[in-house]
Order: sequence, then structure tokens, then C-alpha cells
Amino acid sequence: MESLAAAVRRLADDLVRADADDDTIDDLVRAVDAVRVRLGAESRPRDIDSRMERFIDRMAGPSDDVEIGQEFISFLESPFSGTTNALAPADVVLRRTDDGVEATVIAGPAYEGAPGRAHGGFVAAIFDDVMGAVQRFLPYNGYTRTLSIEYRRPFPLETPASIRAGLIDADETLFTVEATAEADGQTIATAVATFTRMDNRRFAERAIRRPSRNGA
Repeated sequence: MESLAAAVRRLADDLVRADADDDTIDDLVRAVDAVRVRLGAESRPRDIDSRMERFIDRMAGPSDDVEIGQEFISFLESPFSGTTNALAPADVVLRRTDDGVEATVIAGPAYEGAPGRAHGGFVAAIFDDVMGAVQRFLPYNGYTRTLSIEYRRPFPLETPASIRAGLIDADETLFTVEATAEADGQTIATAVATFTRMDNRRFAERAIRRPSRNGA
């Protein structure tokens, strides 16, 4: 599934770069629809229970098996760092540091805002994803409550940027993470986020006790 997601990412980037005539577009639409039909016919859906189990396994507890400097995946379906999610940028690498998490990010053309730079909404989402990954190494979890970003310089496209995030404060109800993004030796953005704190057991139990589709 990771290789298929990667192929769809490449297609999304190519689509942003391309300009084609109507006949070509019609042919490509039919080809893409055929792929969707085959995928539906020859695969089985990943239901909410299996997705929840993988999410909890990744997020609900300190990851003592990840050493400092080692790469890791926050959770596979993450839309900003998940290797099985076609929406995720082609190149996002998370590593554990001695005080948090560092990510190397390359934003492709699909995330362009103003010409030549990544969209500010993409930058905010990447910050949230990386800062949320810090809780992989904490004895508690949480949900983003606030996120404040200072955009200092353009976030580059197709050029590596690094984001470093770490815990700066915590009490019984909240914890705070700060992060800095750099590219070409310059700070391009900074962020501070607060998370509503929840211990790992309650985090898992609350995730499992989700509302049903009919609201019961």
C-alpha cells in the first residue's frame, strides 16, 4: 500500500505541473476511474476498528523502542507524515531527538500556495503533525487545543526544510510544545501549541468508545 500511495503522490505533483488538452484529460479520467474500480474490487476496506487499533498502538504510550536519532512513523494514515496516505508529502522523515522530535520535510508542487512557496495552511498542518509526534515519547497523550505560528520567510518547495519540536511545559491538564522550522540555515517559521492532556490509558479508552455512525 505504501508504494501505491507514493505513486498517487507523484501523480498529484505531476497534475499540478501539467497542462493537457481535453481529449487527453478525458482519457486520463477514464484510466484513473478504472484504477479506482479495480482497487475497490480487489481489496478490502480498512475498517475503523483496525485503523483505531494501529493508531492507539502508535500513539498511546511512550515508544521506548525508538532510540535517539532513529527514524519512526507517527501513524501510518497520517495525512502529513503517513506512508500509506497519498495526501502526505512525498518526503517527510521523523526522528527522535534527545529532547523531542526533528522532521525533514520536502513540500512538493501539490502544496504550493503563492508561486514558489508552500501554502501557509500546509505549513500549519506540518507543524501540528510534527509537534503532535512529540507525545510518542511522553507518558501521556493529548489533542491539539491551540496552535500559534509566526511565518518569517517562505517555506520552500522541493527543498529540504527541518522542523525541530520539543516539550516546554506541562501540568495536570495541558502540555505545551514549541517548534522551529529552518531552511538554508535560516529560521522560516516558529510555532507554539498547547495540547489537552490525557493519560495513555484514558486516551485509548476514549478513542475506542467513539460514537457510532447513527449517533448512538
